Amino acid sequence: MKFLYSYFSCLYKDIIDIIIDYSRPTRYEEITNYLSLLSNNGNNNDEYNRWIRFSKYVKFKNYNNCENKNNWAGGYLLDLMSSGCTLPNGRGSREYFDQYFREDLKYILKNYDNCLNYPYGTLRCREEISPLGMACININVPISIIDILLKNGANVNESHYLNGCKIKLLNDLKYHVYHHNLNRERTNQIVQIFINNGVSFYFIRSSHYE
Repeated sequence: MKFLYSYFSCLYKDIIDIIIDYSRPTRYEEITNYLSLLSNNGNNNDEYNRWIRFSKYVKFKNYNNCENKNNWAGGYLLDLMSSGCTLPNGRGSREYFDQYFREDLKYILKNYDNCLNYPYGTLRCREEISPLGMACININVPISIIDILLKNGANVNESHYLNGCKIKLLNDLKYHVYHHNLNRERTNQIVQIFINNGVSFYFIRSSHYE
């Protein structure tokens, strides 16, 4: 492979672009070779930095759920919002959420604006959770991040599936607060953020479901 890379810079730019486009990873296991390819071509710094960021997040590594290129970052964002989550099936690739992850979040929001509602997250008994839903459920994600997601276009009327039934995100959160007495202060803060961002549906039904 290194032998081939030594001739890479001798090729015409159009040919290099074709090779890079063809070699773009479809599985996490292909990222290392792709980064080696990019590192031998100095004209692809943005692409290199993009995949360096991707390589840190391995849990949600099916990058091809959607054809739209903006959704390539959806799994990455979902994994980022799972950082430090201790709930069953919820642990992300990283054990905590820190200031460096904020920089990753800024990068995603700036370059991939259509990944905010990527619905492939799962927790025990829950399916089709978006990055916003994961951020709300994961107590290790700062409240300020939830506000940032909403202000950048995350769906304020978010729903997912709980035990096979569709439920509003806020109703799911309140269900856990009132029935399990989990972190009421955080949940009340989240509710207020949703209200401030224009949520159009919020009340607790006796069944908790839509």
